[in-house]
Amino acid sequence: MIQDVATGHSGAAEVGHRQHERGLETSEVGHAITATEPGLLPIFGDNELGVNSFHHQAIRDLAPGLVPVAYSPDDLIEAVVMPGASNVFAVQWHPELMYERNGAHLRPFVRLVESAAASKLLTSPI
Repeated sequence: MIQDVATGHSGAAEVGHRQHERGLETSEVGHAITATEPGLLPIFGDNELGVNSFHHQAIRDLAPGLVPVAYSPDDLIEAVVMPGASNVFAVQWHPELMYERNGAHLRPFVRLVESAAASKLLTSPI
């Protein structure tokens, strides 16, 4: 883990991973991210997405089985997936604060509800 992005990652100052220190609202875009393989993270509609950013820590080394699928402009990992496990993914931003301005940020929650419903249907007696 990068303990402090501002001091432990070159380029972080230009991106501004702590948007509240720049006076931006929580639902505003703090910076863009680029998906390296949008198909691996099906919540992406496009290769680029504007995200909010409040973190002072970030991933340095991934756990076994995880693959990075999106980066900020300064090359910090912003999203990861576990190939073969379609419901295992993580994002560094806060989509729950952005979905009203940009519906793309509602996709992780839609995915969660759909997966939960499908799981319930599979385990319910007929």
